[in-house]
Amino acid sequence: MSSKRRQEQEGPQDPPLDIFDLSYVTPLLTASTLEERPNVPFQIGGILKSAVGLTQRAGHFARRISFEKFFKPLMYDFETVQRYPGAMVASWFASRYEKRPYHNIILGPPLGSMAYLSCVLDAPFLPLNYRMCINHPKPMNADNIADYARRAREIGDIVTRKDPFVELVSEYDPVHERLRVRNASLMRYKFLQLPRAYEQFIRSRLAPGGSVILVESRTGWNQYTLDDRLSMQVGLTGGIPDEEFLRGSKRLAAFRERYLGDDKAAWRLNMRTEVKPESQFGVSPMMRASIVNSCAQLKKPVLQLFSNDIFQVNNLVSSLFVRCARREGKRPTRFFVHSGLFIAPYEAMQSLLLPLWVPDSSSASLAYAKEYINAYSFETDTAFVALEPSVAGAPDALPFKDWAAAAGQGGRKVRVVANTPRLFPFDITAYFNFWRYMQIESRRIRDPLEIRVNLDMLIEEAQNCQLYYNMHMPPGAPAQP
Repeated sequence: MSSKRRQEQEGPQDPPLDIFDLSYVTPLLTASTLEERPNVPFQIGGILKSAVGLTQRAGHFARRISFEKFFKPLMYDFETVQRYPGAMVASWFASRYEKRPYHNIILGPPLGSMAYLSCVLDAPFLPLNYRMCINHPKPMNADNIADYARRAREIGDIVTRKDPFVELVSEYDPVHERLRVRNASLMRYKFLQLPRAYEQFIRSRLAPGGSVILVESRTGWNQYTLDDRLSMQVGLTGGIPDEEFLRGSKRLAAFRERYLGDDKAAWRLNMRTEVKPESQFGVSPMMRASIVNSCAQLKKPVLQLFSNDIFQVNNLVSSLFVRCARREGKRPTRFFVHSGLFIAPYEAMQSLLLPLWVPDSSSASLAYAKEYINAYSFETDTAFVALEPSVAGAPDALPFKDWAAAAGQGGRKVRVVANTPRLFPFDITAYFNFWRYMQIESRRIRDPLEIRVNLDMLIEEAQNCQLYYNMHMPPGAPAQP
């Protein structure tokens, strides 16, 4: 989608969200898929695209300079960010969707699999958090956690005083987000209560007899408490656990030595940590209670699905996709193995690609993908593979060949989408090509899904996938079986 067309569609008040975050990409692609149209969530200029494409084959130093130049124009100054409080951002998310009745509305953290869950249920997805990428006044040492915390306090002090409806988590990841941490503060804004825009959306768009679906990943992470409603999380979910960031390890020492020539590979403050809901995928108990209470006042039931393992949520979504296809007498014969931002709900729905989404290219994600592929009960002939780059060369990013081998086991044909396997994880041009390539593939093998699943089927599959669930009925409503 051209920038001009996007401005015409979305209007001039688009908030300065971090476009390299699932909180931006997932609802945007969900909304366009529910309208049955393709979309490209962001576009990069031709000159910058060419420069990055040339230098991704160069050495480490040249790549770093080029990639930093690629990321810099996609950051925002704090003055711009301040003009968009949480209430305005929530209104923007709600405004992405068509003004029509929906039998279900999904609330949850921005997992990539939520886009597919929304599509098989024909339900909008409203994220419970979002991220802003805020410029530093000047570049800082990516390994200086104390300076990063100081900048987080400066931002947090202003935001929390002006906006009482959000809490902030400063995401300090000097491994996966190293080239951005040097130039910007990655601030996660988490709603403290159900935003008024979401309440209004539920009141006006949820059809009679419909339900709100709250999806929770009860994932914990050690965080520093910097101030009231301000925390700092070292590292992000992936193949490196929180304790390893704080205490160090051999692989992190080797990673840091490549950048600094020093082997001090732990990043910690002289403070105690406490386990809190993980920044991106966790949901706070306060938010959970607010949703249930608000929906009770609106007399709307809430189906609460939760797990402490995001792979169980992903498994549920893939299983629902298969069930959706079986209702039409179809059997998906093509896997779509993909990670991170690289989600394509419209293309999967239009070409019967069985989505197998994972958050990253680490060993835990590969183990899950292998397990699902091996347990799949129908014959498959092709696997599409698309992995989001890890341009800092994070030590938990497995080689592309490992993923291709897993996807192609048993003689299955592997089709690489957008990646350059020999350059992975530094093949940043995959960002430019992924959605265009997926649109081409979906037109080539068009086989759309027309029938959707209902709430009873969702609950049944949740039980099969060992997810917990609660059904909260509004006062006076008949009990559910």
